[in-house]
Amino acid sequence: MAFDELVGIWFPAATCSFDVVISDNELPTISCIATVNQGNDIGQCDAVVTYTTPVGVDNCPGATTVQTTGLASGSTFPIGTTTNTFVVTDALGNTATC
Repeated sequence: MAFDELVGIWFPAATCSFDVVISDNELPTISCIATVNQGNDIGQCDAVVTYTTPVGVDNCPGATTVQTTGLASGSTFPIGTTTNTFVVTDALGNTATC
């Protein structure tokens, strides 16, 4: 009910409501470094490799980057190819991979 002060009476009030939905349509981004080519350590069948760990970014706060395959920077890598994969996930579950 609403009160009309001009005529001094109560009358039924009409109400209206609606939702505003904002969607995050912008995916996070991540860029990997170029392939690392390195020889084995002297007298070893492997090598310690240090690289810059990729970090993803997003337009909204809360993005996290995790390594899903391969070895961390500073690890001992065996001879051959080791694929390192990183995934950034934003707060809404959108992902990007490198």
